[in-house]
Amino acid sequence: GSVKVADQEYQGVLYRKGGRELTALVPNKKADDGKMVPDGDMLAQAQKFAEFDYVDVETSLTGGSTFIKSVKPYEAPKSASFVKINAPESGANPPLSTVEVKADGKSVVLYVRPGAAGGASDPAMLAKIRAFRADQAILFKSAEESGKQWLSDIRADASTSTSSVTVAPAAGGVITLNGTFTRQNRPAQTPLKAVLTPSGANEWKVTFTFNYENQAYTYVGTITGNLRNGPVNCRADGSNRHYGFSGTANNGVLTFDCFESTDNYRTTIPKGVGTLR
Repeated sequence: GSVKVADQEYQGVLYRKGGRELTALVPNKKADDGKMVPDGDMLAQAQKFAEFDYVDVETSLTGGSTFIKSVKPYEAPKSASFVKINAPESGANPPLSTVEVKADGKSVVLYVRPGAAGGASDPAMLAKIRAFRADQAILFKSAEESGKQWLSDIRADASTSTSSVTVAPAAGGVITLNGTFTRQNRPAQTPLKAVLTPSGANEWKVTFTFNYENQAYTYVGTITGNLRNGPVNCRADGSNRHYGFSGTANNGVLTFDCFESTDNYRTTIPKGVGTLR
């Protein structure tokens, strides 16, 4: 809806993450008649999504208000190894630093967005990047704009721990679980992968990927509970269908009963059993 800041009206968009709500504003721009109106391209990006869609949102803080910089469908972070950080090229305007990582055997150069005087790269992001060592396993997200890859997020990949079961990553880390799912009344097991990103206390955003009957599927949702020992619950959506499960973790091994819902989880239909570790 409309949000008034100082003497201007902005279009606000409500987002939720980990039980918290954030109203982000669509930036205004001057129209041909001189009036300030919502940026049409940014508004179109925000309006592409329906309620409860999972999205990646980049924002900036200006004058105490949060403004949208970009909105796109949620994507799981990409795995890579850190190579180095590069100072701005001589004479570059604006003077932006870049990060070099290696993903899938290829070098990827990522630009660090502005955030300092003179259009220089965001100092907080640079400080975060400088904490990485060469060849360290990392996870990153990026967005392509005007022929450049812009860094959206970067963090250590806690799933590379030598522990046989990784269920307690460092703050901001990602957990990768692997296992199988057996559909009700079917003998064959289907390999299942789940990538979890922390979104609150005992809560994770999860992306499931699997192949079933020679077709690839992706489901995105939320997992809550204790991943090492205790009850665990999940809801996930994809392909216009809605699934969930209830299970129990025992020493990092999660077993669960899966169900489908066609009425916003008011009733459920049993669909099978699975295991993740």
